[in-house]
Amino acid sequence: RQAEHLRALAEACEGAVEALELAGVAVAADELVHGLAAVDALTGADTREDVLDALFARFCIGK
Repeated sequence: RQAEHLRALAEACEGAVEALELAGVAVAADELVHGLAAVDALTGADTREDVLDALFARFCIGK
């Protein structure tokens, strides 16, 4: 199960880099949210709202 979450994290990071180059910050942020979900699944944490609030406050993009 951990390997599956790590693969999902790697795919999300790769997707974020690609999205940043091709589609912009909003799409890259969405990819990173998927990566964060994988990290949360690995650690048992629930950090999504905190990270999203910080990200959207800094980059002025909508939820």
